[in-house]
Amino acid sequence: MSTPVSPEPQPVPSPRPRNVPLLVILGVIGVLLLAVIVLLAFILFSPTTVTTGAPVTASPTSTVTSAPNSSTTPGATSSAAASNGAAAGTGTQSKPTPTPTTPTAAKKPLMQVFNTHGVQVVCVTGTDAVPAQLNFDLTFDYSARDTTAVYIGVDTDDAVANPFDGPLPAVGSVTVPFSCYGPHTYSFAAVGADGSRDEGSVTFVNHGDPDPYAK
Repeated sequence: MSTPVSPEPQPVPSPRPRNVPLLVILGVIGVLLLAVIVLLAFILFSPTTVTTGAPVTASPTSTVTSAPNSSTTPGATSSAAASNGAAAGTGTQSKPTPTPTTPTAAKKPLMQVFNTHGVQVVCVTGTDAVPAQLNFDLTFDYSARDTTAVYIGVDTDDAVANPFDGPLPAVGSVTVPFSCYGPHTYSFAAVGADGSRDEGSVTFVNHGDPDPYAK
């Protein structure tokens, strides 16, 4: 009968420290910080070296020469400058505001005097002993103001359109005929600058012999 063999005892692993990973991480961080510090110190305290290259010389082709533009004439340039100046002046200057003016109303004409001197017409038919008197001349004095012309008419309703005399000055005298036996109407019109009128008339009748032909 064989003797049972007992298994060899296995070595018991020693417990692994739990703070090893932490130490590794801290070591890596410390190495990185040290590398950054060294790099910064090298950049800050190292002398700056400036490398100068060969001197730069301007090539003849790089020279820019200002030449007159063949498409622009001096006259056009001056005109454009003048236009720009005028436009600029127009933009900066304000036009004066016109002051409204009230037009003065034209004065109306007025016939102040139309003097017939109290003349009476006496027509005389005539006989063998008394000569006939059938035509007379009547003289009127007149005076008007604020007028440009005076018109005298005989037996008309419009002395301006059908004048016996006129245009006449504002002050004067006029002689008109009277033919027997009448009656006859003498009209006047004083005309103003605006075309307005002052009109009137006077009628003369016969105070003598009656018209032998009147019916």
